[in-house]
Amino acid sequence: MEYVNLGRTGLRVSRLCLGTMTFGSPAWRPWILPEDASRPFIRRALDAGINFFDTADMYSRGVSEEIVGRALDDFTTRDQAAARGTDYVDLYQIHRFDSHTPIEETLEALDAIVRAGKARYIGASSMYAWQFAQMLQVSERRGWARFVSMQTTTTSSTARKSARCFPCAAPRALASFRGAPWRAGSWPGTASGRPVRRTREGGDTLRAQTDEYAQSLYYADADFRVVDRVVELARRHGG
Repeated sequence: MEYVNLGRTGLRVSRLCLGTMTFGSPAWRPWILPEDASRPFIRRALDAGINFFDTADMYSRGVSEEIVGRALDDFTTRDQAAARGTDYVDLYQIHRFDSHTPIEETLEALDAIVRAGKARYIGASSMYAWQFAQMLQVSERRGWARFVSMQTTTTSSTARKSARCFPCAAPRALASFRGAPWRAGSWPGTASGRPVRRTREGGDTLRAQTDEYAQSLYYADADFRVVDRVVELARRHGG
């Protein structure tokens, strides 16, 4: 596994990050894997050298965090488990831009979290480039803790919004990484190499059949054109 610094911080993370939205309680979403089915994936990630896990309190209303925490305690060394018995996280990201709260209020609260030792670093996710730039400027002007990362998603409807964040992040040496790089499973597709279009019967997985939100994001005609292009490029390079 290759390891890199998270932006200009001293935090060393694996090049790959494991998202954990799929792990939790099927009572929250029918396609969610329960704990016994989730643990082998976490074990495999650790065996591969992954030390970077992305979770959120909204995933299965907190159950995902509990499953990941127990698995990490069980599958890592005693010293590693003891080190996690702390009351802070390495990277605390806001999930969305909050248009109903003044930027100063949001950033002051995040700064207080860092100063209290509850998080080493803070990051941003899912916002327009101008919003990201404005928040960075306010933090720098006030001397508050500043975002060290930007996480974006890539869909036909959000590609332009997310792509514009990278020129903003690069000069500041901020970390940039993608959320849902496989587009909720639609990129791997089927044996034909194409994602399953939603039909009256649904797709070929439980998530394809029941995740209306993913269907609204990843199954537009433009998404199929992108997948065709990716397949073409992969074959050209021997994939």
